[in-house]
Amino acid sequence: MSPDGMEYPSTPSINFLQKDASKFRIMTFGNFMNNTFTPFGIEDIGGYNSFYPKRYGNYLHLSQNGPNAPLPEESSRWIHFYNFGSPLLDIINTKYILVPPGTAMNLKALRLVYSGEIDIYENQNVFHRIFFVPQYVYARNSDEAYTMLGKFKRKDFRNKVIIESTPSEKFTEYNIKPYKGAKANIKILSYELNGIEFEVNADSSGFVVISDNYHPGWRATIDGEPVKIFRANYIMRALSVPSGAHHIVLKFRPGIILTGLTITIISWIVVLALISAYLVKSFLFSVFKLKSDQN
Repeated sequence: MSPDGMEYPSTPSINFLQKDASKFRIMTFGNFMNNTFTPFGIEDIGGYNSFYPKRYGNYLHLSQNGPNAPLPEESSRWIHFYNFGSPLLDIINTKYILVPPGTAMNLKALRLVYSGEIDIYENQNVFHRIFFVPQYVYARNSDEAYTMLGKFKRKDFRNKVIIESTPSEKFTEYNIKPYKGAKANIKILSYELNGIEFEVNADSSGFVVISDNYHPGWRATIDGEPVKIFRANYIMRALSVPSGAHHIVLKFRPGIILTGLTITIISWIVVLALISAYLVKSFLFSVFKLKSDQN
């Protein structure tokens, strides 16, 4: 068996990206092999190509083609990027854009930070993986959320989140009377595939937005109390949070896995019970047979 270092040899550009300790995602342009960066733990907004949720495919289509382009009847198994200025890329934490050497990137927000076997540009408009907004707008369904998404500008995403279910009444005032200048400090404590833990300290009530794909299997608590997770910005997750300092934990607990685990546990209990019954029966049979032989 070949060592990982031979199968997935590192390069200076990969080493450069791995030195960035923050949470970030990349996007590529040009002749890059699909899924190239997965073995190195570098997150690509293309995801694991050939398998991604339909909503996410629609989201990326909108980021590349704009709101006037109709959705395709079916998405391609491979994702290719050619538009780098959409705010939809900013809010999914796209910090770096990787291009072939010498490729001109004529966008003010992009700054060349590495030049070598490839060129790497840093996106100056990138949003943090988890960010705070003081306001929300309500979309009645996925189509309405998609339409709103196409109309939002970068400054809108700084202040509002699109959610597809209504929050408690105490948050509605921020939709009617926009609160400007809201600030929040967010400190990520851990960020794993099946769990996220962070602290937030906000000077107003609002929403923390997590720029990962929404799934109903996620559960959340704020200061130990269960809270609702909203489907946000068409594909993301959001939590409504009161002002002040709070400790937030999210865990992935999908029902199908819990159901499977329950069935597995019950099955093992039944198997062990049957085995125990068989052993007891065999033991009693041996005892009775021994007594019968003695008589």
